[in-house]
Amino acid sequence: MKILDLRKEIISSLGSKTINEFESAIERIYDETIDGGLSLERDIIDNYSQVCYYIGLTIPDKEYKYISTIYSFRVNLILQDKNIIYYNLGKITSFRGADFTFIKEEYKDRFEYDMLNTKFRNVFLIDLNLNELFVTDIVYGEGCGIGFQPPNERQIMNLLDTYKNINEIRRWLQSSNVEKQIYALYGFYELNKKGYKPFIDDQKMIESILKKKGDLNFCYSCEYMTERIENIVKEEFDFQF
Repeated sequence: MKILDLRKEIISSLGSKTINEFESAIERIYDETIDGGLSLERDIIDNYSQVCYYIGLTIPDKEYKYISTIYSFRVNLILQDKNIIYYNLGKITSFRGADFTFIKEEYKDRFEYDMLNTKFRNVFLIDLNLNELFVTDIVYGEGCGIGFQPPNERQIMNLLDTYKNINEIRRWLQSSNVEKQIYALYGFYELNKKGYKPFIDDQKMIESILKKKGDLNFCYSCEYMTERIENIVKEEFDFQF
């Protein structure tokens, strides 16, 4: 199959109304050169969730049979229960999908999306940001790589804690990206242990994030993986309001 044909097949599969129908349609096109699967699924708020799905096409080199080129697509989805209410399609050009080139294939159920946005705004006081929502190159952890260096976001949050920059920590709490939200929990928790009590609006946001379930991009030394959000928050945070 050519890459353009695979793109057409993916777009055709996205005509599905539910995630189960989409997965069934995608699985029907798998062969020795096409593979894929669910890579990320997690709550946004209430009964709305986000999903990232990867599909790859392997094309062997005509001259050197042991060399192949892999072309990867990523489908970003928003679900209301199991129903697809939003999707976009893009090409992947780097590790963990950090470089995501959007293809002009997008669908939005405006009524359901507006309902989602209203629920998100009622808790986090700002609109849902789709660009932030589907960021995949932020990892939560204490130390990554051979040198066990803290991720950039951990270093920034440590500085925000040191200077008690509540407003900036709150902006991270309001982020549409779950990893940044968990870092904000860490920031507020460190202050909470020292006697700081978050405002009522901040408590509402914190409690919403603490209830989330699903996948969190996580690192520990040289290992990059996903961990369950609910396990991380249970192990690390015990807020006293």
